[in-house]
Amino acid sequence: MFIAIFFTDNLSHIMDPFIHGLKRQISSGQVTLTYNSIFLNNISSVFRMYIGGLFLGILPFISLVFNGLLVGYFIGRGPVLIVLLYIVPHGIFEIPAIIIASAAGFTLLKFVLNFLHKLIKPDYTYINENNIKTNEGVLINKDNISFKNKIIISWGKNKYILIDSLVLLAISAILIVIAAFIEVYITPGLAHYFIKNFHLI
Repeated sequence: MFIAIFFTDNLSHIMDPFIHGLKRQISSGQVTLTYNSIFLNNISSVFRMYIGGLFLGILPFISLVFNGLLVGYFIGRGPVLIVLLYIVPHGIFEIPAIIIASAAGFTLLKFVLNFLHKLIKPDYTYINENNIKTNEGVLINKDNISFKNKIIISWGKNKYILIDSLVLLAISAILIVIAAFIEVYITPGLAHYFIKNFHLI
């Protein structure tokens, strides 16, 4: 965001085509600024970032960088106060939602990597501490551990990481619901009120 604020002119050849393209889509009706369209777009972004965490976290990283650049670019182009009026009311929910969705994606990646690691190298300390048994009731040890038991052990050891990622995803989704409502029903009116009454243009 700060890079885009301080190097606005240098980024214009990248950001302007995207912004003009978005304006064309809005004016042609391809993109509508209703609650449903904004919510569906944002919530799909949240889930893409979550699942994208599986691909070494590349998608969440790119999404964070691009959103930061976009916000910073608008602020850099100004007028700053007016831009903030159109960003801050819903942005205080939407920006944390994006960051938390990215964190959820990275946490999902952590779960998968840890799960696979413990599948290859079972945690025998965990087995002994939890007295994990086979279906026949025999305590699992290095000699009788099957692939199925390895899955059970790895799941038991790492399921809390997956739960953490789902909790983060849920928090992000809730924030997106709130942000979409504010963006459609509060931000435009609030910005218009301040612009009109305080002669900001």
